[in-house]
Amino acid sequence: MKMVQSIVEGSVSNMEIDIDRISNLPWDIQDMILGKLPLCDAVRTSVLSRGWRYKWLGVSSLVVDSTGILDSLEADKQTKGDALTRMVNYFLLNHQGNLRRFCIKTHCVRNMSGVYNWLQFISRRGVQEFVLEELDYVLFEVPSYLFMFKHLRSLELIRCVIQVPANFRGFNFLIELSLKRMTIKNEEIERLILICPAIERLTLLSLYDVDSLRIRGAALKSLFIDSGYTEVVIQHAPQLSAVNIAHASHHQNQRAAPNWHHLIHCLSSLPSLEQLCLAWDFFELWAKADVVEHFPFANDHLSTLVLDEMRFDSADALRVCCSLLQSCPNVHTLSFSVKTRCSRAVAGFFLEEDQQQNISFRHLKKVTLKYGNQMGAALDFLSFIVCRSPSLESATFVKEGDSPISQRTLERIYRQLKRSAPNSNAVVKFVAKVEPCDAPSSSRKRRLFYDAAA
Repeated sequence: MKMVQSIVEGSVSNMEIDIDRISNLPWDIQDMILGKLPLCDAVRTSVLSRGWRYKWLGVSSLVVDSTGILDSLEADKQTKGDALTRMVNYFLLNHQGNLRRFCIKTHCVRNMSGVYNWLQFISRRGVQEFVLEELDYVLFEVPSYLFMFKHLRSLELIRCVIQVPANFRGFNFLIELSLKRMTIKNEEIERLILICPAIERLTLLSLYDVDSLRIRGAALKSLFIDSGYTEVVIQHAPQLSAVNIAHASHHQNQRAAPNWHHLIHCLSSLPSLEQLCLAWDFFELWAKADVVEHFPFANDHLSTLVLDEMRFDSADALRVCCSLLQSCPNVHTLSFSVKTRCSRAVAGFFLEEDQQQNISFRHLKKVTLKYGNQMGAALDFLSFIVCRSPSLESATFVKEGDSPISQRTLERIYRQLKRSAPNSNAVVKFVAKVEPCDAPSSSRKRRLFYDAAA
């Protein structure tokens, strides 16, 4: 047995730039570059040359982002806001061509009249992508002009209040809908989803006045929600292939205990479900519902399972996790993450207790652990998974952050996995900044990829 180390390094050769390559690019590419810039940065390109003086007025994507914008102005917030408003007004009045995307990320409540005028103006310009984010703590009440966008394909609203007009017939071309930290009524969010039949990607996070979700979508392919709702029901979603259930906000955690039996039944019956991402508090909710031994979830189509921010302080939650893996026999990829060091006491009790049980993950081929500074119990759990996965092909460790990992630690991890599964043919991979043992602490650190045949 040996460990093979491969170092990925790149070098940049010195080149002399003889011509203005950006100015000679096709307009479609220049438009793409300018569209990635905030408005103030796009305006600054007008001083590059005579040919660039008015190019910013022809971009198809406008980003009004006041985070860090106009910092060079020594003025109060109101003066800076007025300057930004004048700049946006000048752009809209002199813009030439199509305006495909409009993004507002500013203090909308302070400049309510300006934002209202912008929405009214661009509602007649055929905008396809619209983003609105309020930066203040007070939620921004979205005007009814939003519902006049006839060609909208993507809509994202953050920290807003929205009321769907009774006579609104829906966005017929809307493919992506994202609502975060919003105030909207239960019946309005349900109706909004129903009258937008083309939605493929749906994100609903921290909806303050919504305690239950009922989702129907024949075209829906991706769903991203949190665990802060008392009930979630998914109906008629034959194409839904990816579901992500994130950790609920503190405000949502104060609600009544959720009833997730309907959601479990819905997820089990989804015919196209391939990827499921769950926050760890979801397993704790299941553990409290006493579904440890006979897990009610089973889906033969599920192939990828992602567990976010695992905590190893509940043996019942760990049992639920293993039950979920066993109830979905075709899961071949498992990925889990830990943010903080977890005590090995509870995990050790669970692993010792279950060592004698006939637990096997026969179809599992890839497992990935993402961690911060230290793994703690996460390493023991991964060793447990490797030991009971006869078809495992790779076990990958991804260390996030800038702090390095010593080569001694890599070798210790490798030895523990080898002891846990001496007959495994899995490849152990490390993705991290590594500092060799013989290198001084001030030496240059590089990103290394280790492959070790177990």
